[in-house]
Amino acid sequence: MGHRIRLRTPWHCQPLCRTLMGDDGQSNERNANDLPAASERAEVPGDWSRTLGENFRGRVKYTRRFQLPTGLKPNTTIGLVFEEIDGRAEVILNGQPIADASFGAGATRIDVTSLLLPRNELICIVDLPEGNITRPVGRESMACGGLTGEVYLEIAEDSES
Repeated sequence: MGHRIRLRTPWHCQPLCRTLMGDDGQSNERNANDLPAASERAEVPGDWSRTLGENFRGRVKYTRRFQLPTGLKPNTTIGLVFEEIDGRAEVILNGQPIADASFGAGATRIDVTSLLLPRNELICIVDLPEGNITRPVGRESMACGGLTGEVYLEIAEDSES
């Protein structure tokens, strides 16, 4: 049976630019000026309303550093799980893009067993543009983007070894 290591605070949250949903369904950079200040202690899980304001729409870089869990056996697999993201997201681990995720897709699990180092940097760039966005049923009233579900490492041992 496996266990979880939740990746909660401290997450660094840095707004990169304001974005606008184009007629083609693509997010377009609108303005990289006049951005809210970055935060060293963004709440995850949570939207960015407390950090960047309820009206911010754009691209935000979340960064979290963590160490390789100890006591791992050779038959251990490690998954990186995002339970929920409000926006479209690019996930980068140790400088390597590893996945794209978006709201409505449910939990996203990425096998990172072979990608982890003794010290790791996880970056998640979340984009929630201004404009008409189709939201999942039950989430129509959500206003702010961010890492709104738990983010964790899921550690499991293969019972065959």
